[in-house]
Amino acid sequence: MRKLYAAVAAAFYLAVFAPVVLAQANSADVSTAAAVPAGEYNPADIPPFLISFAKRHDFHGKLLEDAKALKLPPAGFAQFYEKQTRARLGKFFAPYHAVLDAAQRDYSGAYALYFSQAAARPGDPEALLFKSITAFIYKRYGEALEGLKTVAAQKPELYDGLPYYWRGKVYAQLDYPGDAVADFNAVLKMLPGNPAALNARSQVFFDIGYYSHAAADLNGFFKNEEAESPARRLAAFDERCETLRYKGYAIAGCADLKAEGERIAQTAVPTLSSATAAAWADVERIASQSGIADNKALSVLCQTQSAEYLRAPDFPVRRFKTAIYLMDKAVELDPRRAAAYARRGLLKFRLAQYRAGAYADALADLRAAAALDPGAPGGWVWHMIAVVCEKYDEFLQARSAIDEAARLNPKNPYFRHERARVLLLEGDLPGAQAEMDRFFSLNPDGAYAAQAASGPECRMLALQDLGAGGCKDKEYFAGANPVSRPALRLPPW
Repeated sequence: MRKLYAAVAAAFYLAVFAPVVLAQANSADVSTAAAVPAGEYNPADIPPFLISFAKRHDFHGKLLEDAKALKLPPAGFAQFYEKQTRARLGKFFAPYHAVLDAAQRDYSGAYALYFSQAAARPGDPEALLFKSITAFIYKRYGEALEGLKTVAAQKPELYDGLPYYWRGKVYAQLDYPGDAVADFNAVLKMLPGNPAALNARSQVFFDIGYYSHAAADLNGFFKNEEAESPARRLAAFDERCETLRYKGYAIAGCADLKAEGERIAQTAVPTLSSATAAAWADVERIASQSGIADNKALSVLCQTQSAEYLRAPDFPVRRFKTAIYLMDKAVELDPRRAAAYARRGLLKFRLAQYRAGAYADALADLRAAAALDPGAPGGWVWHMIAVVCEKYDEFLQARSAIDEAARLNPKNPYFRHERARVLLLEGDLPGAQAEMDRFFSLNPDGAYAAQAASGPECRMLALQDLGAGGCKDKEYFAGANPVSRPALRLPPW
């Protein structure tokens, strides 16, 4: 459920440039399997991306010769080919992966390192590429875009099209879908089947509502991406999977959320059973020591113990299950206590990525809490109802809920920020601008304010020349494409 305002703006852009963009997209990722010479070894089971890489780097024929020399059976050829090619792939991209690892571990340190390298090696496209990638990860989009433009002009084939790929990522981040797709097309023309480019292009198509293209690219990504890779695992649980399947598209690599939830539940049964029994035993022990016998007090104790299970920074799923079990007991002991429903609803919301239907369960609990105590705690229940309604694209309900939260606590900056987002989703640009001004006037904490200043709400307002006082639209739009920016104006509602 992506941002509606970005989707509308992007769709308007592609309404102008769609014929060229889609024609390029349809021709840029043609499978190379058919181009492999026929012989005793059938390349049909080999990811097209690997064949593209092997042919581009002139070792495809050598692998065929080695397979024949080793007298490999046809059934083992695909595994041999993939193993050998992925080993060379890893070696070829090793410097690039080192940059990503450094940037993701230490943004500022990596930026300083690659900035100094670029300064020490003026005119070196690789040094400028690495600096630009780090600048993108550090959210310095204008600087990243300028550097990537230079590298793409000097040496576009560097690392098999990485300048185009990362420039496409910048354009996608800045909501320029046509430019993004064109760059991903350039990568796929250079290296057909590139899974990273297919995945990124799928996301752009998904954001603007071109679902058939998004589904085709996502299927291409799963076909070419290495099995069990982190990127594959992440994509399998992406919102694109749920939405595209709901719309009738078959996506082979997407996880079955219901089956996954059942699998997690089944594998956790022995541990979960002992964990819940131990958790309830702890509640009974503490109640006995403290002389607590009243159900209402026991309900509060269950909630307190539930929170204890989630204090670890990296807790497994079974901790969530145990925490929710204790909240079930809390609701059972005092079914009229709003805080118990609110807490259980929040836990179910956080568990949504692991269990199908968790959003609906969370919303039911949050609504129960709001019905029992509409004013407590300080409007946060209504705020969470608005957030969950956004997940279902129920913007009218989200607006009603966040309005109530803001009414109960008008000086809460989080509520103002959420209300600005909902207003943008509804197309009320002046209202969203006014809410962002109120948000910044309430002096939210530094980290949150800095994040919001470069967030999607500020970027969308900047596109309409409506930037709020605290937004950094000038910094984050430095170097943006001056030709395509006017085309992103939202049509009037």
